[in-house]
Amino acid sequence: MNKQPDRMNLCQGISGCSRIRSEEGAVLLIVIILSAIALLFMTTLIYMITVGTQATGMEKRYRTAHDAAFGGWEIMSQLLGTRGGAAAQSAFISNLNNFSLNSSVSTTAGCTGTGGGLPYQALAAKLMTPSTSWSGCNQTVTIDPTNAGSYDLVMTLGASPAYKVYGKVVNTVTGNSGGDTSGLIGSGVVSSASGEVSVVPRPYLYTIEMDAENASDPAERAKLSILYQY
Repeated sequence: MNKQPDRMNLCQGISGCSRIRSEEGAVLLIVIILSAIALLFMTTLIYMITVGTQATGMEKRYRTAHDAAFGGWEIMSQLLGTRGGAAAQSAFISNLNNFSLNSSVSTTAGCTGTGGGLPYQALAAKLMTPSTSWSGCNQTVTIDPTNAGSYDLVMTLGASPAYKVYGKVVNTVTGNSGGDTSGLIGSGVVSSASGEVSVVPRPYLYTIEMDAENASDPAERAKLSILYQY
């Protein structure tokens, strides 16, 4: 049986054979280095694409929660128009629930205030009296979804995903007018006279906190702080 000569024996006596082997080793080293650089480049590219996709998804989810918070504010601003009247407030909430918004007012009668020499309680206290006169009313800007006493209004907006939206009045500066929306300033509903003095309108100012979060993933949330003139 013939034995195959090894490469070392073949190179013996052949000029330039060792130089060829040396060059083959250098080429292998260059290939390894270039492969490592290509792998690093591809890894970096994949990482950048992944991070960009995650950032886009987070921005999209935040914008959805942000829109839900604005939608909740539109409803909250209409609730302010009831001025805390029990009948008007009840009718308003009932109308919302006819559209499956699962809304409710959670401000309790333990929240009281005095405005114009008259006592008010529950949400009416927050809407009709200055916050300096409040007693037993939650004025913190923090809304805790697990604590009904930390917000005034709750509702559910949207579906798949659905968002729980919470609203809260944290400060009130009382006024004497809601603005001249009917064009009555200067004339009113009676004939004006030269000696008649018009009352300077001074609107109510409300500081409102809104909080919207995904019903199935509370980490997806958005908050709004609003100064509203009524």
